[in-house]
Amino acid sequence: MAAVFRSNKRKREKVLIDNSHFESMPMCGIEVRLPPGLKPYPSQKLMMVRMITSISKRLNLLAESPTGSGKTLALLASSCAWLDDYRKKRQDARTKCPVHGENAALDSNDTEFFSDFESTPLGKQILLAVSFASQFIHFFPIIVFISFRRTRIYYGTRTHKQIGQVVKEFSRLPYGGIIRSSREQSCINLAARESRDVSAYCKELISAGGMGCRHKDAMKPRYEKPYNLRDALVQMGAVVFDIEQLVESLSSMPNPICPYFSSTRLLTQDADLIFCPFSYLVDPIIRNSSDVHLKNSVVILDEAHNIEDNCREAASFTFYEKEIADTLCNLREKETVTLKFIEKMAGNVELMDGMEKEATNATICSYTEDLNDMTTLALFVDDLYKWFRETASKLLENARSDEARRDGQAGGSKNVNYSQMGGGDPTDVWLSSTEGPSGYSPVRMGYRTSISMWCMSPELAFTSAFSDCRSVILASGTLCPVETLKTELGLKFHSQMEGDQVIPSDQIFAGVLPVGPSGYKLCATYRNVSDSNSQFISELALVIRAICMTVPCGILCFFPSYRMLTLVYEYMENTSILRQVQTRKVVVKEPRRSSDLPTVMEVYETGVRNPSHYGRHVDGALMFAVFRGKVSYSIEGIDFADDLARLVISVGIPFPNAMDDLVKEKKIYNDHFCKTKSLLSGDQWYISQAYRALNQALGRCLRHRNDWGALVLVDERLTEQASRSPASMVSSARVSKWIQKQLVVYPQFDIFESSLSDFVRRMQLRDDSKNCTENDH
Repeated sequence: MAAVFRSNKRKREKVLIDNSHFESMPMCGIEVRLPPGLKPYPSQKLMMVRMITSISKRLNLLAESPTGSGKTLALLASSCAWLDDYRKKRQDARTKCPVHGENAALDSNDTEFFSDFESTPLGKQILLAVSFASQFIHFFPIIVFISFRRTRIYYGTRTHKQIGQVVKEFSRLPYGGIIRSSREQSCINLAARESRDVSAYCKELISAGGMGCRHKDAMKPRYEKPYNLRDALVQMGAVVFDIEQLVESLSSMPNPICPYFSSTRLLTQDADLIFCPFSYLVDPIIRNSSDVHLKNSVVILDEAHNIEDNCREAASFTFYEKEIADTLCNLREKETVTLKFIEKMAGNVELMDGMEKEATNATICSYTEDLNDMTTLALFVDDLYKWFRETASKLLENARSDEARRDGQAGGSKNVNYSQMGGGDPTDVWLSSTEGPSGYSPVRMGYRTSISMWCMSPELAFTSAFSDCRSVILASGTLCPVETLKTELGLKFHSQMEGDQVIPSDQIFAGVLPVGPSGYKLCATYRNVSDSNSQFISELALVIRAICMTVPCGILCFFPSYRMLTLVYEYMENTSILRQVQTRKVVVKEPRRSSDLPTVMEVYETGVRNPSHYGRHVDGALMFAVFRGKVSYSIEGIDFADDLARLVISVGIPFPNAMDDLVKEKKIYNDHFCKTKSLLSGDQWYISQAYRALNQALGRCLRHRNDWGALVLVDERLTEQASRSPASMVSSARVSKWIQKQLVVYPQFDIFESSLSDFVRRMQLRDDSKNCTENDH
């Protein structure tokens, strides 16, 4: 008997939902169901009202609400409440409809009420007849047909791991949903899982000439309808909420069936709420192959602060020289085969007559059109390949003077790249040592030459995906500044909300530090951090030491670049400052490789939760990280709640790398089209990217209502952010509203140090009092 896939994860507890117990709250004429005992925050109420209003009126919404304010639950509760009300109205309309209803006088062949009634020919005739008759017969009863199309909700997150967090919140509500997943996440075919590329192996197995997959074949014929599979899951006692639970349930069946095709092809047919990563919605290739239907759907993109980058990446491509050469070779071969087939058919047609001759002539015409299309495409690819080689050769001449840069980008090139081939995939190298499979020799022996086509406008992918949606909701704890979202995505956002922080203001310390201990003005410009001997570096090191001696538990310090992080760390290491800090903190650095992050995080968390393991006087940990990095964007599902992040230090303003070719091209593009397409200028876009990254890093602290923490913004340029006057703020250059309300500028370092110390002492007394009260109970 073949082995059956079993998850290595711990056994999951069954999640049961009691739909009879919930809190009910009327909003905009709709009953919103909430978990028992939950009293929503004002920001949650505002978000639910804006959500219901926007979806009902087919509007798009930008919603920002700080972490810990119940954003996810508000998004789910309001959208599900609207959908539940919509389904009832739709069913009621279907029942009473004179065409589709139970007592319909007219016979209709429609089996589903998914399309507009007025879009059917019969419906148009009835409407025209009623309209015409009403002009002459005033008492003629006017029948109004209200169309209720089938509507789904797609809830998108950045990663599969974040889906688990959303599903946890969703499980508190009296509803049900389906998860979309990739093959890598859900395949239970052992041979496929052991292969290097699960997706490619799966496609090869189920192709026309493949061996087939017994788990996919097991779905036929019993589980070809979604309700059959749902009944089977219910009989097994499985309440499916996330993909791991689905994999576990389906792989434990007597005859296991494929979770991937069950979730992406079967269960989604009648699902009303579907969870999936952004890529399933934004990327046209993935979207078209995953049976995603966005027309008339409600799309919620949570943690959408990077949606512009996601859209540009989805519409950008990289091609290797070998791929272009192979494409041209393949097109030429197909041209030859097609031409021979046409000549053969043309020779036989003279021997035919009647219907057979007409059919053959029609086939010849069809193949001739295909041949013309192939010839046109081949000419285009041939021109592209010639241009590619000529351009690459010129750029290569600029690189020959510096052979040390073998793995980097060739000098002077922008999006043409030379990367040295190692002992990796043999399919990546040329079949001959002197020429490629199509007869072309490579531009540079031993290297793969690639060309990248960068999309500068996220509108291209965003409108392609969402232009036909009923409503699109972009939500995040840090959408601000939103000007780029309004101008770059190609859709009009009719409504916008910026929720308040639910954490009491006395539990938040937020300050701008424009000077160091010696009074030196702190400004993290490139000139000031050019080397480790600069006064800015030394002053910053003293600031970090003072904070570490004052604040217990976890501290995160964000830098604009790895270069600055390294300069500060090396300066502290070469002086006594690092050793002094290490007497109180375990010091770690964010790694460049994602694979090293779990190990670093384990050391950091141990330093916070069990500091005595590292020394008698150690009371926490300090992590040096970078803006837009793994810690800042929390891409691994890291939650720095409570003691894990009692203070966040942000150093400077994290502008994107001005020397990066992609950044330069984007600025040029925006400057060129800022008037004709109503975009922000290149500089405005550049500034907005910096402040959104700043807001994202500051959001790592303060994760729930009972949390407390401090935010320290180190740079004199940020003093204006503490201004309460909207007129003094540049819309594309501001921190989130809840941060701005709390900001205080400390003109002298000793005042800052004293205020921070008082705040920490007060919060520690609060925690001690709370712990004593809990122990008494």
